[in-house]
Amino acid sequence: MGKWVKVENLTDEFNEDVLDEVKWNNRDPFKWFVRVPGLFKKNTVFQINGNLQLTANNQ
Repeated sequence: MGKWVKVENLTDEFNEDVLDEVKWNNRDPFKWFVRVPGLFKKNTVFQINGNLQLTANNQ
């Protein structure tokens, strides 16, 4: 039976007051061409009270 092992570079506990942008990109790093109306925008990812909040909307 396998055992879970925490890998620090691949985990985040969201204990800080701001998003760790070393681990998370809060932007479109690759200039992805997505199917319209898909759009990646900065500031749609937040860290609030120890939780990651992803915002999506239909504009």
